[in-house]
Formats: sequence, structure tokens, C-alpha cells
Amino acid sequence: MPYDIVWVTPYVNTKLVKETDWPTSLQDLLKHQWKGKIVLSDPRTGSGAYRYYIPFVRLGIIDWEYVKTLGKQEATLAQNNTAAMQVLAKGEALLTPYNTSGPNVSMVEAGAPVKALSMKEGDLFDLNSFSALDGGPHPNATKVFINWFFSKEGQLVYANAAKHNPVRKDTPNLTPKDVLPPNPNVKKIEINNKDTEEAEKLLKEGFIAQVMGLKR
Repeated sequence: MPYDIVWVTPYVNTKLVKETDWPTSLQDLLKHQWKGKIVLSDPRTGSGAYRYYIPFVRLGIIDWEYVKTLGKQEATLAQNNTAAMQVLAKGEALLTPYNTSGPNVSMVEAGAPVKALSMKEGDLFDLNSFSALDGGPHPNATKVFINWFFSKEGQLVYANAAKHNPVRKDTPNLTPKDVLPPNPNVKKIEINNKDTEEAEKLLKEGFIAQVMGLKR
């Protein structure tokens, strides 16, 4: 059962980049002005860096040649999404093409000068879901907890603690606005289970790392 939406969008350092220079499309990320000023999650260390490309490729919005060109932007490589956002917040990079909303809430609340952007091609999103093991030791307690979690009270507790998107419409969304993609009118593109499976496969093969010119 889905309980949370995680957005995957570009982020920009608002202190160092004027709003008039913020990218608005995926093609803007390839402009010369970003060369040597981008930070990416290293595609050799986790499948997350793969999952951001696959839905766009699946839909024909970009191709692997696009990813190859992005790899020529001389990006700084961070170990994971959180590390990439830290590089961006410190001003050691101006832009990260894709990052997830989840780890960035605390940074934005602490005043980091970073902001999510919407691309005209669409905003990516992923779903966090609950699962219950069949034949678990305490099925009734599991049911009680899940029922409580999806109640208004449970969702209020979750919203206040995690600052993520609750699923109930009668529960306020307390996610900081700079973490969320700002344009409600662009297409919303889900990263589905097949995308995740493909990402894990390509990670093992080192495919995107090779496309981007990185040694395995």
C-alpha cells in the first residue's frame, strides 16, 4: 500500500544561480554553462542513479546518447543522493540534474540554498509502500499498526515527523515547498517496478557508468 510520494527532480543552488538561469527542460542540462558545475550521484555505487534515466528513455523523451552527452559535462560524482545535495548546498556545484525529495527535507529546513525544479518534459516520482509478511508472528498487531498509520491521527504523526507527503487528503502536507517540484501542470511520470528491475540489472553491468565514460 503506497504511503508516500518521493519526487525526483533537478535541484539548483539558489544563492549562486539567478532564477533567470534556472533550467526548465532536460536539454537545458546539457548547456555549456553547467560544464564542470554539476554534481551527480555516482552510477557505479547505487541503482538510484540509474532509475532517474530509465523512465525518460522508456517513454522516448531522451535516449542513451543524451546520457552520454550529460556525462561529458565534467560532473562531480558524489557517493549518493544525500552527499550530492551536500555538495550543492555548500556551493561546490551549482546544479544536480536528478535528486530525491526525501533526504533533502532536513537540509531545506536548516536553510540550505537549494530548490527543486520542474522540467517541461515532466516530474519523476516514486512511491514508498508498506508490505506485510505473510505468516508473520503477530498478524493482528501488524493490522492494528497499519490501520492506525493510515488513520488521520497516524498520518498527522507521520507528516510532522517525516515532513513527507501523507496520502490522506484531510491531512496537511508539511513538506517544505522548496523540496517539491513547483509546476503542477507538467506531466507526472512514475518510476515503476520494471524501471527498478532494469536499474538493478544495468547497475550490475555497469552500463550507465560506461556510457558516461567512467571506468568500472
